[in-house]
Amino acid sequence: MREPYLAIGKRLRQAREGLGLSQQEVGNLIGLSDVGYGAFERGDRQISIEHLLRLSVILGQSAAWFLGLDGQLTEREDHLLTTFRSITSPVFQEQALEVVKAVADADRHIWEEC
Repeated sequence: MREPYLAIGKRLRQAREGLGLSQQEVGNLIGLSDVGYGAFERGDRQISIEHLLRLSVILGQSAAWFLGLDGQLTEREDHLLTTFRSITSPVFQEQALEVVKAVADADRHIWEEC
């Protein structure tokens, strides 16, 4: 039964690291020690709905994303989305989108030539 908590913990860590936050910083924001919060990331502690919702706001991800109910992204898609969500500047977000679109267009063009 620990398996779902391991998956949630992996995403908690990914989101936290994507924002450059420590376990202690996140723990403080939700009223836990770094050890208490770290137990969530390791899957050693069941996360409450209250903590999950608070972490969703703090880490900029939906509760559905932490639960793996966001459309079952691949690990690479998940990484891309997490990285994009860590960009706080709307200008940089727009630039990132333009880069991704250009790469997708180039990829599509190469495959059309084959």
